[in-house]
Amino acid sequence: MAAGLTRIVFGHIMPASKSEINQGVEEEQMPKNKYCCPGCEVVLNPGTKIILIAQNTNKREELILLIPQETDYRVVMSAGFLKSQEAAKLFCPVCHYDLMVAKDSRFAQIERVTEDGHFSTVMFSRIFSESAVFVAK
Repeated sequence: MAAGLTRIVFGHIMPASKSEINQGVEEEQMPKNKYCCPGCEVVLNPGTKIILIAQNTNKREELILLIPQETDYRVVMSAGFLKSQEAAKLFCPVCHYDLMVAKDSRFAQIERVTEDGHFSTVMFSRIFSESAVFVAK
């Protein structure tokens, strides 16, 4: 594990269930944490889900949603958009900033601001179905 990183999750980034997709739709929920683009600092989760642009190996782009949970991150995307073990390029939906970690291209990164104002960087695997999420404080 890289210096300064704390492994907070060892779970899979997996498809979300219908109940997870609809979470927060009936009632307005404020997110506990804000997730932001490291490039333009726009908030990527206006509700409970993180909105990103993903590009597959065929250069096709789609919007995806990440659902941050305590034990893993779930993803909502079109069926068949990514194959198992396929690495997606991830971008900010506003400024198209490439979220790939410069020192390790296997990971993408976004910034997190907690309710009490603490900042950290969340890094997660760009490889669909691979389990790795880190937080650098």
